[in-house]
Amino acid sequence: MPDSHEELYDRELPMTTARTAAHDAETTDIPPAIPAALVRAARQWPDAEALADGSFRLTYRQYLERSVQLARGLIARGVGPGDRVVVWAPNSAEVALTAMGVALAGGVLVPLNTRFIAYEAAALIRRAEAVA
Repeated sequence: MPDSHEELYDRELPMTTARTAAHDAETTDIPPAIPAALVRAARQWPDAEALADGSFRLTYRQYLERSVQLARGLIARGVGPGDRVVVWAPNSAEVALTAMGVALAGGVLVPLNTRFIAYEAAALIRRAEAVA
C-alpha cells in the first residue's frame, strides 16, 4: 500500500499532471480536475463519509483507494486517455465510484440511459466508439 494518497494517485496512472493537479488543488479554490478534488478531500478528511447510498458507504480515503483500483483495472483492460467507457446503470454511489475510476484512467464516461431498450443502447455504444 502506498505511503500517501498523493503517491496512490500518481503511481502508474496515465495522468501526467497528477502531482501538479493535486498540488494546485491545495493552493486554489477551484481544483483543476475532479480527481484532484478527491485527492484533496482524502488528504483533509480521510475518515469522513464521502459516498452514501443505502447500506453502501465509503470514506474519502476508501473512495480514492477504490477509484484507483478501478482505474488500474481499466488500464489493464486497455482503457487509455480519451477512451470512452459506457456505463448502463441507475444513478448510485457505485456509478460515482466508476466515474472517478474512469477519470483516473484518463477515460471518458458515457452514461447510458437505463430506460433505453437494447437496440437503442447498442446504437449509442456503436456511435460512442466505446472501448469498455
